[in-house]
Amino acid sequence: TVLPIGPGGVIAEPEALPVAPSRFEHAIAALWLCDCLDPLSALTGVRRALRPGATLQLLCAGPRARADFGLRVGPRALDRMVTRAGLESPVVRGRSEAGAPCPAEDALWLELTARRPLA
Repeated sequence: TVLPIGPGGVIAEPEALPVAPSRFEHAIAALWLCDCLDPLSALTGVRRALRPGATLQLLCAGPRARADFGLRVGPRALDRMVTRAGLESPVVRGRSEAGAPCPAEDALWLELTARRPLA
Protein backbone atom coordinates (compact mmCIF):
# COMPACT_ATOMS: atom_id res chain seq x y z
CA THR A 1 0.00 0.00 0.00
CA VAL A 2 1.16 3.51 -0.81
CA LEU A 3 0.72 6.61 1.34
CA PRO A 4 0.49 9.66 -0.95
CA ILE A 5 1.10 12.85 1.00
CA GLY A 6 0.25 16.24 -0.47
CA PRO A 7 -1.99 17.21 -3.41
CA GLY A 8 -4.14 14.24 -4.40
CA GLY A 9 -3.26 12.36 -1.22
CA VAL A 10 -3.36 12.84 2.54
CA ILE A 11 -3.62 16.53 3.34
CA ALA A 12 -2.66 17.18 6.94
CA GLU A 13 -0.44 19.32 9.07
CA PRO A 14 3.00 17.85 8.40
CA GLU A 15 3.66 17.36 12.11
CA ALA A 16 0.33 15.56 12.69
CA LEU A 17 -0.03 12.90 10.03
CA PRO A 18 -3.34 11.09 10.72
CA VAL A 19 -2.32 7.51 9.88
CA ALA A 20 -1.89 4.32 11.86
CA PRO A 21 1.62 3.08 12.73
CA SER A 22 3.39 0.59 10.44
CA ARG A 23 0.62 0.66 7.87
CA PHE A 24 2.31 1.57 4.57
CA GLU A 25 4.94 -0.06 2.35
CA HIS A 26 5.72 3.13 0.45
CA ALA A 27 5.21 6.85 1.13
CA ILE A 28 5.44 9.53 -1.54
CA ALA A 29 5.52 13.16 -0.40
CA ALA A 30 5.77 16.09 -2.82
CA LEU A 31 6.50 19.59 -1.51
CA TRP A 32 5.02 18.55 1.81
CA LEU A 33 7.89 19.76 3.98
CA CYS A 34 7.48 23.31 2.64
CA ASP A 35 4.82 24.03 5.29
CA CYS A 36 6.62 22.42 8.24
CA LEU A 37 7.43 24.26 11.40
CA ASP A 38 9.20 21.13 12.67
CA PRO A 39 10.45 19.01 9.73
CA LEU A 40 12.10 16.45 12.01
CA SER A 41 8.77 15.79 13.73
CA ALA A 42 7.03 15.48 10.34
CA LEU A 43 9.61 12.99 9.04
CA THR A 44 9.36 11.00 12.27
CA GLY A 45 5.60 10.77 11.70
CA VAL A 46 6.17 9.40 8.21
CA ARG A 47 8.67 6.84 9.55
CA ARG A 48 6.09 5.72 12.12
CA ALA A 49 3.49 5.23 9.35
CA LEU A 50 5.86 3.03 7.33
CA ARG A 51 6.26 -0.70 7.84
CA PRO A 52 9.79 -1.98 8.57
CA GLY A 53 11.71 -2.07 5.28
CA ALA A 54 9.29 0.36 3.61
CA THR A 55 10.43 3.23 1.40
CA LEU A 56 9.94 7.01 1.52
CA GLN A 57 10.24 9.13 -1.61
CA LEU A 58 10.29 12.85 -0.94
CA LEU A 59 10.42 15.90 -3.20
CA CYS A 60 11.27 19.17 -1.51
CA ALA A 61 12.43 22.68 -2.33
CA GLY A 62 16.20 22.75 -2.68
CA PRO A 63 18.79 25.45 -2.10
CA ARG A 64 17.94 27.35 -5.31
CA ALA A 65 14.15 27.29 -4.90
CA ARG A 66 12.22 30.55 -4.84
CA ALA A 67 12.15 32.39 -1.54
CA ASP A 68 8.36 32.02 -1.24
CA PHE A 69 8.70 28.33 -0.35
CA GLY A 70 8.23 28.05 3.39
CA LEU A 71 11.15 25.67 3.79
CA ARG A 72 14.12 25.32 1.48
CA VAL A 73 16.64 22.72 2.50
CA GLY A 74 20.17 21.77 1.50
CA PRO A 75 21.21 18.19 0.76
CA ARG A 76 23.32 17.71 3.91
CA ALA A 77 20.59 19.07 6.19
CA LEU A 78 17.97 16.85 4.51
CA ASP A 79 20.22 13.80 4.91
CA ARG A 80 20.72 14.58 8.62
CA MET A 81 17.01 15.18 9.27
CA VAL A 82 15.98 11.93 7.62
CA THR A 83 18.63 9.97 9.53
CA ARG A 84 17.62 11.55 12.85
CA ALA A 85 13.98 10.69 12.07
CA GLY A 86 14.99 7.02 12.08
CA LEU A 87 15.20 6.34 8.36
CA GLU A 88 18.27 4.81 6.73
CA SER A 89 20.19 4.71 3.46
CA PRO A 90 19.13 8.19 2.35
CA VAL A 91 19.97 9.10 -1.24
CA VAL A 92 19.55 12.77 -2.19
CA ARG A 93 19.50 13.80 -5.84
CA GLY A 94 19.33 17.32 -7.24
CA ARG A 95 17.06 18.49 -10.05
CA SER A 96 17.27 21.71 -12.04
CA GLU A 97 14.33 23.91 -13.02
CA ALA A 98 13.96 21.84 -16.20
CA GLY A 99 13.96 18.62 -14.17
CA ALA A 100 17.41 17.52 -15.31
CA PRO A 101 19.86 15.98 -12.82
CA CYS A 102 22.24 18.52 -11.28
CA PRO A 103 24.51 18.77 -8.23
CA ALA A 104 22.31 18.73 -5.11
CA GLU A 105 24.00 21.88 -3.79
CA ASP A 106 22.75 23.80 -6.88
CA ALA A 107 19.32 22.17 -7.13
CA LEU A 108 15.94 23.80 -7.40
CA TRP A 109 14.38 20.52 -6.22
CA LEU A 110 15.76 17.72 -4.08
CA GLU A 111 14.57 14.14 -4.46
CA LEU A 112 15.18 11.86 -1.52
CA THR A 113 14.77 8.11 -1.19
CA ALA A 114 15.18 6.44 2.22
CA ARG A 115 13.77 3.43 4.02
CA ARG A 116 12.61 2.43 7.47
CA PRO A 117 15.01 -0.08 9.05
CA LEU A 118 13.88 -3.68 9.34
CA ALA A 119 14.56 -3.81 13.07
